[in-house]
Amino acid sequence: MTYAVIMAGGSGTRYWPKSRKSLPKHLIQFGEMGVLLERTVERLAPFFPKERIFVITTREQEAICRKYLAMLPPDNLICEPLGMDSAPCVALSAAIISRIDPDAVISMFPADHLIYPEDAFLRTISRACEHAKSGKYLVTLGINPDRPAIEYGYIGRGFLLDPGVFTVREFREKPTAAIAEKLISSGEYYWNCGIFTWRASKILSEIARFLPNTHERVMRIADNWGKPEFASTFANEYPSADKISIDYAVMEKTSDAIVVQAEFTWDDVGTWLSLQRHCSQDVNGNIIIGNVSALDASNSIISGETDRLVAVLGVKDMIIVDTGDALLVMPKSESHRIKELLEKLKKEGLQRYL
Repeated sequence: MTYAVIMAGGSGTRYWPKSRKSLPKHLIQFGEMGVLLERTVERLAPFFPKERIFVITTREQEAICRKYLAMLPPDNLICEPLGMDSAPCVALSAAIISRIDPDAVISMFPADHLIYPEDAFLRTISRACEHAKSGKYLVTLGINPDRPAIEYGYIGRGFLLDPGVFTVREFREKPTAAIAEKLISSGEYYWNCGIFTWRASKILSEIARFLPNTHERVMRIADNWGKPEFASTFANEYPSADKISIDYAVMEKTSDAIVVQAEFTWDDVGTWLSLQRHCSQDVNGNIIIGNVSALDASNSIISGETDRLVAVLGVKDMIIVDTGDALLVMPKSESHRIKELLEKLKKEGLQRYL
C-alpha cells in the first residue's frame, strides 16, 4: 500500500520574525495562502487514506500541529525529541511504516510548499508510486524551471526510462546566477522540490549502506512502536542519529535515483518575496497583511498583527514585518540575508526572539 509522510519540523527562518521555531512557516496563516500544513494534508487526502498519512514534527510544535491535523489518527503525528535534518526523519518514518506494512511504498512531502493544480499533482504522484513499487528505484520529482533560480537545487536528467521519467545524472546544489542560467539553457535540468517516493525496504537498505549509525538507531526506535517503551527509546536513540539531509546522505550517492517530471506548478514559498507570486496586491503593488495603513507606499510587503497598527509613509521596495515583540525593516534586495541577521541575534544572546 501507499503511505504519505509530511515533514513538518522546519523553522522557516527566511520568514523571520513571523516564523519562529515554535511557530514556523507551515503553521502560519499567510493571507490567501492559508496554513500550508493544512493545505498539504488536504492535497494528499484524495490519494492517501487518512490512516496512511503520517506527519513528523518536533515536540515544541506538537500542540499547534494537532490543531490542524484533527482529521488524522492521533498516533500518526510523530514528534521528534529535537529537530533533526531530513535523513533521520526519512529513516524513522520508513522504519516505523515498514513495521506496519513491510511492502509499503512511501512518498515524502515537505509541509510548506504550494502546489497546483491538484489533479496534475495526483497524476504525478501516482506515476512516482508505480515506478517505486518494484523496489529498484529511489524516485524524486523534478519541476520544469521557469527562471534561473538560485534558491533551489537542481536535478540533471540522464537516460530516458519512460516518457517523462529519467535516470538522475547529478544533483546540483543552489547555483550562482551564471551557473543557473547555463543549467536552464541546457534544457536538461529540473528544480529539486524535495518530494521523494520509494519502497520502505529500499530506502532503509540505502540508509543502512550510507548511514549505518542512523539505521541502527531508528530500527531500535521502530522495534518499540506501539509499546510503552517507545517514548524513552525515541528520546535516547534519536539525538545520536546523523544530522544530515537525505539529499547529501543518500540521493547524491546512490546509483538508483530516477526523476519523474512533474506535471504541476510548484513553489516552496521560501522567502518573503515569494508572497509576490501568490498574494493579492493593491493598486500600488503592495502586499498588505494584518492591521496596516500605508500612504505613498509602493511595491512593498507590509505585515502587522491585528492588535497593533503598522503605519508606513513614503516607502518603496521594502519588507516591513511587525509581530508585537519584533520588528523587521529591510529593502527587498536584502531579503536573502535574513539568515545572517539571525546569526547576529544568536551571537548577541537574543535567542528568545528566534
